[in-house]
This record gives sequence, C-alpha cells and structure tokens, in this order.
Amino acid sequence: MGYHLISMLSEVNLFKSVWTTNFDNLMVKCAHKYNLQPIEITIDTSDRIYRGDVAGELLCIALHGDYKYGSTKNTSKELDTQNDTFVNALRHELTNRSLIVMGYSGRDASLMNALSAAYQTKGSGKLFWCGYGANALSL
Repeated sequence: MGYHLISMLSEVNLFKSVWTTNFDNLMVKCAHKYNLQPIEITIDTSDRIYRGDVAGELLCIALHGDYKYGSTKNTSKELDTQNDTFVNALRHELTNRSLIVMGYSGRDASLMNALSAAYQTKGSGKLFWCGYGANALSL
C-alpha cells in the first residue's frame, strides 16, 4: 500500500525522491504503474543523484546498493558508513523539503548519522517518522 501512496503523491509532485535501504525494486515497479519514470540510483551510479526536478520522474535511491546490477553493502563495516555523495545530497534535499520515514526501524547507524547531520543544517525541511510501538526514536 505504501508504494502506491508514494506513487500517487509523486504524480502530483508531493514526492520527488525515495531513499531506501531495501534491496527490492518494488518502488520502481509500482512507479511504472502510475506512468512515472523511476530513476534508479545506486552506490555505483551515485553521480546520477544530481539532477533537476523533472515532472513525471521519481528518484529511487538505493542506499545499500542494488544486487541486480551492482555492488551491495553486506558486511558490518560496509553498513557502518554511508556513501558521501548520498549524505551530501540528502543534506541538500532536506534543507527545504520534508522527509517522511515509513517502515524503517532506524537500526542502520550510518543512515541515522546522515539524518542527524542533515537536520543540523539550517532549513525548513521537516521530519515525519511513521511507526508503531512504544519506543520512539530520536535524532
């Protein structure tokens, strides 16, 4: 359901990018169903992240790589760091855009550090963390 909601909101320009730690391509498949052009960005193609907003495009950033076409992060050491290009782009993106986190536990220290750094930068972007349970996360 979440992939469909993101696609519908992207159709009306409320979402321009999806940042995911998942290895699946469910967001990409769903975007096609809504006549969106998903732009897949992985560790191996991180330079593609710097592009202007184009109507009908949805950036799909695979933070841990893509097992189908390139390298992935698998070891604890690899997962402890985040691609510098992704961290800088995330910081820039969150300066004036809000972030909605869905279905994410926050257990990836490198991503949580990147989010923490991004939200220490001045700007108007807000964070909406959707979750369940009694344990709230804090940045």
